[in-house]
Amino acid sequence: MIVPTTTTVEFTPPPAPSGLKRLSANFATRDELRAAFANEGILNAAKWAELIEEARPYQPRDVNFVTLRATLREGGAPPADVEKIVALLVP
Repeated sequence: MIVPTTTTVEFTPPPAPSGLKRLSANFATRDELRAAFANEGILNAAKWAELIEEARPYQPRDVNFVTLRATLREGGAPPADVEKIVALLVP
């Protein structure tokens, strides 16, 4: 008899680029988001900051930012920029 099991894996996000402090996807201001994105060379930083702010709230347990990634992709963000943006954020 096979008994199903579950495994819990803890996710530890990689450090923020350039040694920056990670920003909260739920609580950082639009200007804070824009500045952090622009500092990392992300084009259209203001657009992505606005999109992130408008799509709030994000679930604290969504540490992989599934919803945020989908929102950015639907908004037209290039995949490389999505990864850069997510690397700067915490739920």
